[in-house]
Amino acid sequence: MKHRILIADDDESARSGLADLLSSWGFEVEQAIDGKDALEKAPAFGPSVVIADLVMPALDGVALLKPLAEGQHLPRVDVVAMYGGADGALVRAAVAAGAKGLVIQALGWGNMNVPMFQAVKEAIGKGIPVAITTRVWTGRVLPNYGFEGGGKTLQQAGAIFADNLSPQKARILLMLALQTTAAGPEIQKIFDR
Repeated sequence: MKHRILIADDDESARSGLADLLSSWGFEVEQAIDGKDALEKAPAFGPSVVIADLVMPALDGVALLKPLAEGQHLPRVDVVAMYGGADGALVRAAVAAGAKGLVIQALGWGNMNVPMFQAVKEAIGKGIPVAITTRVWTGRVLPNYGFEGGGKTLQQAGAIFADNLSPQKARILLMLALQTTAAGPEIQKIFDR
């Protein structure tokens, strides 16, 4: 089943840019110029996901989502940054708070220290998909280094590599992917598109 995504944003460049990205990942996308337009298009289009700007003319994002989202929620996906001295506590806290997926903003090509790596392995062991991104402004993550916490060991532990996606974009994609599967290899295929 191809998921349908309705994007409501009065900023044409933001709306069309996101629509192009999601379409390239295989999602069926409909665009609306504001909340009122989205509310009119939603019944015929039947979106499984709605992404809306909060501030729009005619009908804002909150007012739009209330009638559309009753009883429907995307899974919680938290973003956790790797930093010098990170001990994995934030990863464990996200899991304890109910995150169904995690995005790690790692260093360089997707590397982290040992305590953070141990926390990521624990999360994966509990069936929580973990996507690896980078803090580098324009770069990609690759399973290059074999030290404990390096990209190669993360891949061996079952982490998902988000290629060149920012943590924010990887979070959106992981939330959408979790609508279909929680299996790491299947989610990796979605990220590889």
